[in-house]
Amino acid sequence: MPIVNLPVDEVATRAAFARIGGMGALFMASNVARGAAAFATSVVVARTLGPETFGRWTLGATWAAMLTFTLDLGFGVLLTRDAAAGTARVGAMVGGALATRAMLFVPMAMVFLASAPALGLGGDAASLLWAVLLLAASGMAYGSLSAVFRAWPATLAAIVIVEVAAALGQLGGTWWIARQHGSVRALLLLGAAVQTAQIAAAAFLWRLAGDRGPLFERPSLPFALSLLRRAFPFAVAGLVVNVQERLAPLMLGRLSGIGEVALFGAAWRIVSLVRMLPQAIFGGALPVLAAAREGFADVARRFDRVLSVSAAVAAAGLAVFASPVLRATYGPDYAGGALTLMWVAIGLWPFLVNSGRKVGLYAAGRERDAVRWSAVSLAIQVAACAALIPRFGAAGAALGMAAGELAVCWPLKRQSVRSR
Repeated sequence: MPIVNLPVDEVATRAAFARIGGMGALFMASNVARGAAAFATSVVVARTLGPETFGRWTLGATWAAMLTFTLDLGFGVLLTRDAAAGTARVGAMVGGALATRAMLFVPMAMVFLASAPALGLGGDAASLLWAVLLLAASGMAYGSLSAVFRAWPATLAAIVIVEVAAALGQLGGTWWIARQHGSVRALLLLGAAVQTAQIAAAAFLWRLAGDRGPLFERPSLPFALSLLRRAFPFAVAGLVVNVQERLAPLMLGRLSGIGEVALFGAAWRIVSLVRMLPQAIFGGALPVLAAAREGFADVARRFDRVLSVSAAVAAAGLAVFASPVLRATYGPDYAGGALTLMWVAIGLWPFLVNSGRKVGLYAAGRERDAVRWSAVSLAIQVAACAALIPRFGAAGAALGMAAGELAVCWPLKRQSVRSR
């Protein structure tokens, strides 16, 4: 049927879905390209500079990433949503996020410096501390800017190009440093320099992006505090997600054996690959749903329906072919993890459906409801894993994780319907 003969609401809904698909494709392309470049970078360091240097570089980069994540404070999602919805000035939001993060970065950096020996960064590695902090600070600053670029298709495309180019630049710079037998400090400083270049590129591209106002404004103290208060639910949500990602392996290590950890890890990584596409779509759905306003209900309802069907198909296919998939990827030694992969695949459906509904709640300004049910799901997963792991090992952990997601499916659906 020609689109000109469709009702106005249907035309708007189809246009919204086209934007979700287009932005999701950009997120996916960025994730794949940057992931491949990051993997190649790690291979260059490992093969050229040896295990000791690779280990120190990995440790330093990991702590920088942890500091950056801790200082996200929920601003990443909040800035994207509010910029797409047009509910606040972009420059004021970026300025408030930068000021708040910088204010908290100083005491956190002092604690980090004082705790270096306990963190495994003592001795010779202590010379890396300032490089780690510089890498974390540049990542913190870039995250404040890039979040608003993800609110619209045109600016998202621009920032994706910048990030992919930066990843390739990091790979080239790492190869040069490795050929010169450079130090771990040089590798970390290269990362900070690349992120600083990304900040400069983002500021330049913003001036070409049209009349969206200045990218940075000096915030007032009340505005910064208000921004921090509104970002708090997103910060809690990020914390819950990170705990959920690490819960099963940690509990398996404590309540079972290392072999069960390996079986669960193999299954979890396979499912993580399947989750890449829908999670990229979530990145495109948030700003589109936030901007939909009057058409929000129809777009959110159809998005939930499409996600539910596609997630069910993916989960069923992976569960049916669990054993051959494990053998083809990790080898016959992991064939005993087929039941674990089946349960992880079954849990994939409620996980994706719940995640999509949380995105809808975020877009509608009901992030506290999403966080509340995420916490309930986590509590159920902890209890279920504690009860099932001692008897069923990795399969019990997978079942416990699935149980937590299934338990909150219906409450999240009710909250999602109310938000429309």
